[in-house]
Amino acid sequence: MDYLKYFKLIRFWVRIKYAITLEELELLLFLNSEKVFNQNRLKMAKIGMRWNHRLIDELIKRGLIGQLREKPTKLYALTPHARHIINAVYRKLNGEEEMRTDPRSNPIYTPNGPYSYRRYRVMADDFNEVIKQRRRRAQESQGKAGPQSST
Repeated sequence: MDYLKYFKLIRFWVRIKYAITLEELELLLFLNSEKVFNQNRLKMAKIGMRWNHRLIDELIKRGLIGQLREKPTKLYALTPHARHIINAVYRKLNGEEEMRTDPRSNPIYTPNGPYSYRRYRVMADDFNEVIKQRRRRAQESQGKAGPQSST
Protein backbone atom coordinates (compact mmCIF):
# COMPACT_ATOMS: atom_id res chain seq x y z
CA MET A 1 0.00 0.00 0.00
CA ASP A 2 1.29 3.43 -0.85
CA TYR A 3 1.61 5.00 2.58
CA LEU A 4 0.86 8.58 1.62
CA LYS A 5 -1.80 7.91 -1.01
CA TYR A 6 -4.58 8.54 1.50
CA PHE A 7 -2.78 11.11 3.65
CA LYS A 8 -5.15 13.83 2.42
CA LEU A 9 -8.09 11.80 3.73
CA ILE A 10 -6.38 11.01 7.04
CA ARG A 11 -5.40 14.62 7.71
CA PHE A 12 -8.98 15.76 6.88
CA TRP A 13 -10.29 13.14 9.32
CA VAL A 14 -7.87 14.37 12.02
CA ARG A 15 -8.92 17.98 11.38
CA ILE A 16 -12.62 17.17 11.65
CA LYS A 17 -12.52 14.63 14.48
CA TYR A 18 -9.86 16.23 16.70
CA ALA A 19 -9.77 19.88 15.50
CA ILE A 20 -6.06 19.59 14.68
CA THR A 21 -4.66 21.58 11.77
CA LEU A 22 -2.10 20.19 9.35
CA GLU A 23 0.58 22.37 10.96
CA GLU A 24 -0.26 21.00 14.41
CA LEU A 25 -0.34 17.43 13.09
CA GLU A 26 3.09 17.86 11.51
CA LEU A 27 4.45 19.20 14.81
CA LEU A 28 2.97 16.27 16.76
CA LEU A 29 4.34 13.77 14.24
CA PHE A 30 7.82 15.30 14.55
CA LEU A 31 7.68 15.24 18.34
CA ASN A 32 6.23 11.73 18.56
CA SER A 33 9.64 10.05 18.67
CA GLU A 34 10.78 12.34 21.49
CA LYS A 35 9.98 11.06 24.98
CA VAL A 36 10.69 14.45 26.51
CA PHE A 37 11.61 17.62 24.65
CA ASN A 38 12.66 21.18 25.40
CA GLN A 39 12.43 24.56 23.66
CA ASN A 40 15.34 23.74 21.34
CA ARG A 41 13.57 20.63 19.96
CA LEU A 42 10.39 22.67 19.59
CA LYS A 43 12.28 25.25 17.56
CA MET A 44 13.65 22.49 15.34
CA ALA A 45 10.16 21.05 14.88
CA LYS A 46 8.72 24.45 13.95
CA ILE A 47 11.22 25.17 11.16
CA GLY A 48 9.28 26.02 8.04
CA MET A 49 6.03 26.65 9.90
CA ARG A 50 4.30 29.99 10.01
CA TRP A 51 5.15 32.02 13.04
CA ASN A 52 2.74 31.35 15.89
CA HIS A 53 4.32 32.02 19.25
CA ARG A 54 1.19 30.75 21.03
CA LEU A 55 1.10 27.36 19.30
CA ILE A 56 2.68 25.42 22.16
CA ASP A 57 0.48 27.16 24.73
CA GLU A 58 -2.59 26.29 22.63
CA LEU A 59 -1.54 22.65 22.38
CA ILE A 60 -0.94 22.56 26.14
CA LYS A 61 -4.35 24.09 26.80
CA ARG A 62 -5.99 21.56 24.47
CA GLY A 63 -4.28 18.66 26.25
CA LEU A 64 -1.96 17.54 23.44
CA ILE A 65 1.34 18.60 25.01
CA GLY A 66 2.05 18.44 28.71
CA GLN A 67 4.58 20.59 30.50
CA LEU A 68 6.64 18.40 32.81
CA ARG A 69 8.92 20.99 34.37
CA GLU A 70 9.16 24.77 34.52
CA LYS A 71 12.73 25.38 35.77
CA PRO A 72 15.68 25.32 35.18
CA THR A 73 14.56 24.63 31.60
CA LYS A 74 11.04 23.86 30.51
CA LEU A 75 10.46 20.24 29.58
CA TYR A 76 7.48 18.97 27.62
CA ALA A 77 6.03 15.65 26.48
CA LEU A 78 3.16 14.57 24.29
CA THR A 79 0.10 13.56 26.28
CA PRO A 80 -1.50 10.11 26.00
CA HIS A 81 -4.30 11.76 24.00
CA ALA A 82 -1.81 13.09 21.44
CA ARG A 83 -0.09 9.71 21.22
CA HIS A 84 -3.48 8.04 20.69
CA ILE A 85 -4.20 10.37 17.76
CA ILE A 86 -0.76 9.78 16.22
CA ASN A 87 -1.09 6.01 16.61
CA ALA A 88 -4.50 6.14 14.90
CA VAL A 89 -2.93 8.09 12.01
CA TYR A 90 -0.15 5.50 11.65
CA ARG A 91 -2.58 2.55 11.87
CA LYS A 92 -4.69 4.05 9.10
CA LEU A 93 -1.72 4.95 6.89
CA ASN A 94 -0.27 1.46 7.37
CA GLY A 95 -3.58 -0.08 6.36
CA GLU A 96 -4.06 -1.75 9.73
CA GLU A 97 -7.29 0.08 10.49
CA GLU A 98 -10.23 1.11 8.32
CA MET A 99 -12.06 4.40 8.47
CA ARG A 100 -15.11 3.84 10.62
CA THR A 101 -18.38 4.60 8.89
CA ASP A 102 -20.40 5.27 12.03
CA PRO A 103 -21.23 9.02 12.32
CA ARG A 104 -20.70 8.88 16.10
CA SER A 105 -17.05 7.83 15.72
CA ASN A 106 -16.32 9.50 12.36
CA PRO A 107 -17.82 12.94 11.72
CA ILE A 108 -17.16 12.59 7.97
CA TYR A 109 -20.17 10.26 7.90
CA THR A 110 -22.54 12.73 9.55
CA PRO A 111 -25.75 12.47 7.46
CA ASN A 112 -26.34 16.21 7.12
CA GLY A 113 -22.68 17.18 7.00
CA PRO A 114 -21.28 19.74 4.58
CA TYR A 115 -20.54 18.93 0.96
CA SER A 116 -16.83 18.44 1.68
CA TYR A 117 -17.71 15.61 4.10
CA ARG A 118 -19.66 13.84 1.35
CA ARG A 119 -16.71 14.19 -1.02
CA TYR A 120 -14.30 12.71 1.51
CA ARG A 121 -16.74 9.85 2.20
CA VAL A 122 -16.12 8.65 -1.35
CA MET A 123 -12.39 8.58 -0.69
CA ALA A 124 -12.92 6.92 2.72
CA ASP A 125 -15.05 4.19 1.12
CA ASP A 126 -12.30 3.60 -1.46
CA PHE A 127 -9.72 3.50 1.34
CA ASN A 128 -11.78 0.89 3.22
CA GLU A 129 -12.20 -1.21 0.07
CA VAL A 130 -8.44 -1.21 -0.55
CA ILE A 131 -7.82 -2.40 3.01
CA LYS A 132 -10.43 -5.15 2.70
CA GLN A 133 -8.86 -6.35 -0.56
CA ARG A 134 -5.40 -6.43 1.06
CA ARG A 135 -6.76 -8.49 3.96
CA ARG A 136 -8.47 -10.93 1.57
CA ARG A 137 -5.27 -11.38 -0.43
CA ALA A 138 -3.26 -11.91 2.77
CA GLN A 139 -5.74 -14.54 4.00
CA GLU A 140 -5.70 -16.30 0.62
CA SER A 141 -1.92 -16.39 0.54
CA GLN A 142 -1.85 -17.75 4.10
CA GLY A 143 -4.36 -20.41 3.08
CA LYS A 144 -2.17 -21.49 0.19
CA ALA A 145 0.97 -21.57 2.33
CA GLY A 146 -0.85 -23.19 5.28
CA PRO A 147 0.38 -26.22 7.16
CA GLN A 148 1.13 -29.24 5.02
CA SER A 149 -0.15 -32.58 6.18
CA SER A 150 2.46 -35.28 6.34
CA THR A 151 1.52 -38.85 5.52
